[in-house]
Amino acid sequence: MTSMKMISSPRRSNRLARIITEVFAPSPLAAVVLIIVAWRYSPTTSAALKWSLLGILFAPVVPLLYLLRQLRRGKVTDHHVRRREQRAGIILFTLACGVAALVVLLKLGAPSQIIGLICAGAAGLIIALAITRYWKISIHTGVTAGIVVVTEKPADPIELRIYPGANGNFNLYEDENDNYDYEKGKFALI
Repeated sequence: MTSMKMISSPRRSNRLARIITEVFAPSPLAAVVLIIVAWRYSPTTSAALKWSLLGILFAPVVPLLYLLRQLRRGKVTDHHVRRREQRAGIILFTLACGVAALVVLLKLGAPSQIIGLICAGAAGLIIALAITRYWKISIHTGVTAGIVVVTEKPADPIELRIYPGANGNFNLYEDENDNYDYEKGKFALI
């Protein structure tokens, strides 16, 4: 008897990798998060639909269309913009779309959570633009990490107490918050 092993072909695994890459690309992720935030923080279904469509139009759709246009014109080599020297124009255009989205959403009275999401995305783009000038970074990973950070609620609220004083100077100590090791010098001075 001959035993046969099932070996997945490189072609099949490459196809799966491409599908995963496209599903978790910045544009689809941004769209999904915008929809979730809009539905979570809108008072009505029609408002959620309005904020979702407006956010998606400005955030992933228009920049993606611009990217595809640049690809057809030969300005970028692929739709993932793997060459860092080709990224600045795409990032700047996407940032401009984010600013336009902010203006429109603020004018129409969008929930603050959607405004915050767009602002966080713009901040991430500015950071990516600064970094990508010198190093090649993964925009996919940056967007995914940004979404996790923005949508994660802090475990404990931060309490800030302000007391009047003579000169306004202070030291902020951070420790493990569950023991007295700070008395032994185990703390960070912020």
